[in-house]
Amino acid sequence: AFEGPETDSLLGPTVSEALRTDLAQSTTLTVMPTTSVREALQRMQRPANSRVDFALAREIAVREGIKAVVEGQIVSLGGGYVLSARLVAVQGGEDLAEFRETATDAAGIIPAISRMAKKLREKAGEPLRTIQKAQSLERLTTGSLLALQQYVAAERTLIESGDWKAARPMFEEALRLDTTFAMAYRKLAIEMNNRDYSRDTVIAVIQKAYDHRERLSQTERLLTEAGYYYFGPRPDRSRLVAAYQSLLELEPQNVAALNNLAVQLQHLRKFADAEALARRAIEVQGAAAFYNNVFWSQVAQGKLDSAAATHRAFAVALPRNPSVARMEAMLLATRGDYGAATAVMDSLRRARVREPSVTQTTDAWLGVYAMSEGRLADAGRWLQSGRQASNSLGNREARLHALLDRVEIDAIFRPGSDNTLPSLERALREQPLDSIPRASRPYYRLVHLYAPL
Repeated sequence: AFEGPETDSLLGPTVSEALRTDLAQSTTLTVMPTTSVREALQRMQRPANSRVDFALAREIAVREGIKAVVEGQIVSLGGGYVLSARLVAVQGGEDLAEFRETATDAAGIIPAISRMAKKLREKAGEPLRTIQKAQSLERLTTGSLLALQQYVAAERTLIESGDWKAARPMFEEALRLDTTFAMAYRKLAIEMNNRDYSRDTVIAVIQKAYDHRERLSQTERLLTEAGYYYFGPRPDRSRLVAAYQSLLELEPQNVAALNNLAVQLQHLRKFADAEALARRAIEVQGAAAFYNNVFWSQVAQGKLDSAAATHRAFAVALPRNPSVARMEAMLLATRGDYGAATAVMDSLRRARVREPSVTQTTDAWLGVYAMSEGRLADAGRWLQSGRQASNSLGNREARLHALLDRVEIDAIFRPGSDNTLPSLERALREQPLDSIPRASRPYYRLVHLYAPL
């Protein structure tokens, strides 16, 4: 971006465009296309015709992963002109190179620009090669760069270490900075749902994303609508699947659509198709959820050797993620080695004991493994501990589920017992359904328990 003389409002933009044209001929430099600038401005909730000064150019560069920006000035001096420019590193803000040219009159401006562009092209390659490749932020609609940075930091924390306790405040800070940040609401709803937060809490969060969908890009809007049809007050799988299919037609490599459509295909028992989609997602971005969906699709097909290979690849890619240990335990249990599976899961529990979002999962599976070995008292204790962790995360139906766990153990291992129905009715007296938000009431589980009685 060039600043022109106050007496000539058109000169700065003219020089900027001329320099852009000359730089675009370089074989070593890539100039951000004007269309991409307009798209970035739209996501920033700025008018497409906004004047891109140095500060705005640098923010766009931060969002898009651009290494450097050019700031220039043209000054009228005694009938002639002095053009100066500097190449500035986006990450550190340091000057990488400076250039100056003069023009004796207006007719000399274009030749001066060409000379400056040639020097910039010759000298910029070396310092740019020394800059580590800038990582682009996600291309999401928000007017706040700080909010976007908080969102990205939260996502990276979850991908690398699975530390929900650290990530959640980052999501919440992003939403404090931009209360209309639809994609942050969507992601928060997904993560809460994955950690068994109460359904009414998840619905309230996804509703906020859905309420702001009209201001989003087409990609973001389809993702938000899909999330709403999954987590919202009236789930609709056909509309959910259609939204992801439309998104993949628009963006075949969109990892959210690939992964979440894989989840839906698992529900439909189309495990081979689900595995193929999740594999495509890993090729684009190696997130824990993608490895998990490949793994479970392989296990469902009985491809245990392939599942073991997926686990090994996951452990190399994201060794700090707690799902690595969970996946190892699942594989051991699937092969019938419940003792080894218990040891792995218990080790994970001890390492992450201060994280309820991890504990609720480890303890639930420890309970399942104990039941599989006939250790019913241990199973009851582990399941109870998992429900307590879930309750600490705000899951208002966790207490009723804890009571139903005991009933279910009796129903499975002591069929025909006269205690099942009284225990079930006692559980509902201790935790009445009307004390739980309607959307969170476990009707399906109650039907499953009442049906055999």
